[in-house]
Amino acid sequence: MTQGRASIFRYILHADVPAYLACGWVARPSLVGTHHGDYSALCEWICDCAVAEPRRKRIARLAFLTVADSGAFVLNVGRGDQHIDRIEINAGQLANLIKDGTQALMDQRGWK
Repeated sequence: MTQGRASIFRYILHADVPAYLACGWVARPSLVGTHHGDYSALCEWICDCAVAEPRRKRIARLAFLTVADSGAFVLNVGRGDQHIDRIEINAGQLANLIKDGTQALMDQRGWK
């Protein structure tokens, strides 16, 4: 009995999908219509050869919290060399951010 090859799957951000396709990855429709599909595509490596990946420029995300003169908390969010958005939040919103993470706020603002 021959043993089958294991598939390699990755969640790839939409902006990075063309570069992965150019390396030989195949995009699958599995995430279409799901919350994961809002941000990424499921791609599969189908070759028995070494996995190829595009060269990536790493972009750091930046998020830090400050306190305004008014006493309100200010969430400062940026990505790489892009500008930083300043969002005033109250203590309840801060507690929710700590509890739920920043993803909900990023989704609300349309950040990826």
